[in-house]
Amino acid sequence: MKNLYLVTGAAGHVGGTIVRKLLARGETVRCLVLPEEPGTDGPNVRYVRGDVRDRASLLPLFENAQGADL
Repeated sequence: MKNLYLVTGAAGHVGGTIVRKLLARGETVRCLVLPEEPGTDGPNVRYVRGDVRDRASLLPLFENAQGADL
């Protein structure tokens, strides 16, 4: 089974770099970005709009993520 990586702050410098490096390795990535930030889903990447201060907005980030590398 392929790993699923969850990355918060994916629109920022550090988070964006981590996402690019994981995708270059062929990993599957689910990214959290603020509602107004950019992010386009692709074959191995999905962007979730939310805020770490709002628990309900995080539910889609963790959906079916059992065993994900956090």
